[in-house]
Amino acid sequence: MTFADYIRNIDANASDWFELGLESVKDGFLPVDVAFEQMPRLLKFESKTMRLEYKAVSNNADEIDKVIIVISDITDLIQREVSEALQKQMLSVFEHIMRDKIGFLEFLTESDQQIKTIDKKEYEGLSHLKRLIHTIKGNSSIFGLTGIADVCHELETQIVEEESIPTD
Repeated sequence: MTFADYIRNIDANASDWFELGLESVKDGFLPVDVAFEQMPRLLKFESKTMRLEYKAVSNNADEIDKVIIVISDITDLIQREVSEALQKQMLSVFEHIMRDKIGFLEFLTESDQQIKTIDKKEYEGLSHLKRLIHTIKGNSSIFGLTGIADVCHELETQIVEEESIPTD
């Protein structure tokens, strides 16, 4: 069983990208470092997140004999980063509340109204939906709520790429 076969049940897309990258390495189509950069870097397995690193092994400078795959469990690292990001967001929110409590409450009221409009599908077409999401994103960024701004950015990107209203 190949590594690609092994991970196919975990993540078929990562398996396909791994195979394509390995073909590029074998064919010499791309420089090895470039081919490795295009191969999957993360693999999610159940509740674990694994980082994949690739090392070339060769007996001479022109040919690669083997590829070593270094797999590291980075689940705790990612959880720590998420926790730190949430703490940073909370601190930012508290700082904004201390500076401008009324402005923050207005932001909450306005954002709640906009989210309800989106949730109830009471917007007037795709352009109105994009404006609502963009406004929520911008205001969330101003108040340090980067997680909300990131989700809004993903929605904006999906709307632009698919030119349609996202699914629920």
